[in-house]
Amino acid sequence: MPPIISVSNLSKTYASGFEALKRVNLDIRRGEI
Repeated sequence: MPPIISVSNLSKTYASGFEALKRVNLDIRRGEI
């Protein structure tokens, strides 16, 4: 079953330089949430 939500290589770096997320991948399929 293909994902209904897919995130690839998500990163979040704050202005201070703090990396909260680094290359996060996430697939959510129907019925998982």
